Amino acid sequence: MMHTPNFGVGGGCDPYVTINRVDGTCLYNYKQHARVKQWRKGLELYLNVERVAIRGDTQIVFYDASQVGKDQKMFSLWINTAFLKRNSYTFRKPALDKACKDTKNKYFSAAFSVTVLFEGVRSPNNELVDDENNAVYELATSPPDAEEDEEDEEDEDDKE
Repeated sequence: MMHTPNFGVGGGCDPYVTINRVDGTCLYNYKQHARVKQWRKGLELYLNVERVAIRGDTQIVFYDASQVGKDQKMFSLWINTAFLKRNSYTFRKPALDKACKDTKNKYFSAAFSVTVLFEGVRSPNNELVDDENNAVYELATSPPDAEEDEEDEEDEDDKE
């Protein structure tokens, strides 16, 4: 996320994500796999999600965890794997459900965006495939800089 949302008492938020099928079935809940951390307002933020196989219409919902009371839904987005053609998609504020309604920028800056990273397309038997009809996409588990650093290290090893 670029520009941390403003949901906390002192600014910032305690974000976590759920990934759901179109029928509402929860495929992944970040709170069940990792500790939710507080992020201060204005910072760039990464949520690393374990590998989650998704197919078809998929909703990604971002929440602000509450120490007291009910967690608050911050925003959500929908994707359909049939339309994914690359590993990275950036969704700007006007394309995000609920965030787009914050026209006075109380919770989200005007420049707010979310980038979702995907790892390889895999068939049910875990082979890499290119056929969209059998595609299973996995959410990436590391920020883009980490992947670039790993590639740079490999290139340096090849030079030696």
